[in-house]
Amino acid sequence: MKKLAVVLLSILILYAVYHDLTKGTIPESETVRVEAKTSDNRAIPYFEQKVKAGDTVLSILEKHTDEDLPVSVKKAVADFQLLNHGLMPEEIQYGKSYKFPDYRSNN
Repeated sequence: MKKLAVVLLSILILYAVYHDLTKGTIPESETVRVEAKTSDNRAIPYFEQKVKAGDTVLSILEKHTDEDLPVSVKKAVADFQLLNHGLMPEEIQYGKSYKFPDYRSNN
């Protein structure tokens, strides 16, 4: 009787391992990517600047306005991405020129 129980338990364990490796036990989550487009067609005022080593988008914007940003960081990043065809601020490279939103005219 013990041998039969060991064989059945071994079969059950093998089936569980097989099922886990082939089909998995955690359901896959569906990731839906939605691309948002703005209906606001007004032009964003901007200036072009060559990036130096150590510069970030926010540091360049703060130097240009000579004070704290008059808009939220989220809006500044979104405007930078719109001006630079979706380029993430983390992907800027020194030595290249980029368009930065000009918030001095909003004061």
